[in-house]
Amino acid sequence: MAERVSTAVRLCLVATRGITEDLLERLANELRRDLPALLPTVTWQVSTQPDLEIGPPIPLGELVDRARAELLARRCDLLVLLTDLPLMIGRTPVLSHVSRAQGVAIVSFPAHGAVAPHNRAAKTLMAAVAALIGVGPVGDLSPGRRRRATARMRELGRRVAHDQGAVSFVARVMTGNFHLLAGMIRANQPWRLTLHLSKALTAALTAGVFALVTTDIWRLGDALGTPRLVIIAVGSVTAIGATLIIGADLWERGRRPEARQQVLLFNLATTATVVLGVTAFYAMLVVLTAIGALILVPTGFLSNVLGHSAQWGDRAELAWLAGSVATLGGALGAGLESDDAVRQAAYAYAYRQPPS
Repeated sequence: MAERVSTAVRLCLVATRGITEDLLERLANELRRDLPALLPTVTWQVSTQPDLEIGPPIPLGELVDRARAELLARRCDLLVLLTDLPLMIGRTPVLSHVSRAQGVAIVSFPAHGAVAPHNRAAKTLMAAVAALIGVGPVGDLSPGRRRRATARMRELGRRVAHDQGAVSFVARVMTGNFHLLAGMIRANQPWRLTLHLSKALTAALTAGVFALVTTDIWRLGDALGTPRLVIIAVGSVTAIGATLIIGADLWERGRRPEARQQVLLFNLATTATVVLGVTAFYAMLVVLTAIGALILVPTGFLSNVLGHSAQWGDRAELAWLAGSVATLGGALGAGLESDDAVRQAAYAYAYRQPPS
């Protein structure tokens, strides 16, 4: 017999005013019927809420924010927003938009056409929930993936007592929800973060080139020493990370005590995503500046500027400092990015497009 999760996972199906209550209940009943087949080890509770007031025009990023706010307000574990508004990524219409890290999905009912839209929407809802919990479609669930999904759902359904102190609360959330936190970080794909921030990348590369052709930077790299270079590196990574989190308001605030655990998990996942992504960005810049130092800085000229014979260690220190300067330039560029661009970079999404 399949193991059951001790605490049920609560899935909220919320609809905007253009979706009738009859349609909403029909889709909810089908979810109640089909979800046990998707992940039998979970006890599902599906609730509905009609008439959410969201009027056009509204950007997709704001729709996701509204869905996340509803999830916290209604004390849900996962939430699917069914809307009568069209979903567009650029100029491309999509059926659904899923963010595993935030625990929400948006499904556009009009995108399912005029012929049997109910049946198509039901399939899209199931696919959206499958994407939220990190499994494949029904019948395509390996034992390993089932175990990982069950562990995430078990931890998602747990609650931490509200009377715990702040330190013990944080420790309990981090250790007790390790699988869920790891899954949220992986879903965010931190390695792709800064590659999607064009202004930050352009500013970083510009600052890196400037650092490589500035002789004062050469002297500083030679004179600072390893401890100071480490401090500068940590400071530059912190600067761009803080710029991304604070500038785009990625830090979530939960006003309800019941939402503290989800808010903390979300913030931990966001912070870890940004730190890992920026660290990878920093490492990339150091490698690029090292290559640039080999090409742009002649050994004899470097020796004359430093006042001693330049060794490989001197070039490494120059690349290290130039990479830190480039990262600080990236922080300035990150401040110019739009909030939507930063959110798109920080959170990975899954899209389903209408069939052609």
